[in-house]
Amino acid sequence: MGFADSYLEKQKNFQVKIHDKPQLDLKFVVVIPCFNEPGLINTLDSIKDCKRIRSSIEVIILINSAEDTSEQIVSQNTKTYTEAKNWIHKNEDSSFRFFILQEIDLPRK
Repeated sequence: MGFADSYLEKQKNFQVKIHDKPQLDLKFVVVIPCFNEPGLINTLDSIKDCKRIRSSIEVIILINSAEDTSEQIVSQNTKTYTEAKNWIHKNEDSSFRFFILQEIDLPRK
């Protein structure tokens, strides 16, 4: 049993969202939860500008909103998603990969 199996067992609606296999030399994974974040591109620029190691890095961006999130925030999240997709297209390379996920209408805890 893997480290996350008991957690995933509890998550009835869990679905694998990233199907790409990690690079063999992957050393770091950065996860950015994103809710109403108009400045995400600044964060991505900062990560990109860091001194790079000689191993692969992956950045997972999770833009999320709950079922009761205001339309204004949902709209901002959609704008952030589009901006981030464009940024990724311009900045990604084989050892610096980005995955962006958008989860909307998440149930309240």
